[in-house]
Amino acid sequence: MTSKSPTRFVALLAAAAIVMPTLAFADDHRPPPGQGQGQPQHRDMERRDQNKHQNRDMQRRQSRDRPEFRYDESRYARDYYRKPGNRWDAPRAPRGFGYGHRLPRNYWHPLPPGLRGHFHPRPGYDYYMVGNDIVLVAIATGIIVDILYNVNRY
Repeated sequence: MTSKSPTRFVALLAAAAIVMPTLAFADDHRPPPGQGQGQPQHRDMERRDQNKHQNRDMQRRQSRDRPEFRYDESRYARDYYRKPGNRWDAPRAPRGFGYGHRLPRNYWHPLPPGLRGHFHPRPGYDYYMVGNDIVLVAIATGIIVDILYNVNRY
């Protein structure tokens, strides 16, 4: 019995020697009082706010990447066709024409010169009349990017 107890005592001492420094190390590296659990929550909230603003900026950039009619362009077009001398009988627009569709060449007409000066197409795009509508078309592909509906109906 006496031979077993020194072996047991040595084993317990060795286990304590291994475990105690790890506990002491963990205790030394904990944050000071008052800076513990509350701070990461604030950091997470700040991160969430930053992400929210980044997402808004990204959405704005994406909407700006696609060319579209500006407010002043639509106002000029509607005012132009309100004047009695500027009205014209437009041919019918093709069936199924809309965003993302290819514009058939035999359906479009150039904008009238009095209206053309108020429209400034982005590089690679141009404006055309299709029926009572003005369309913004990608020149290379003929794809309709934006439509200003019923500008000639007054």
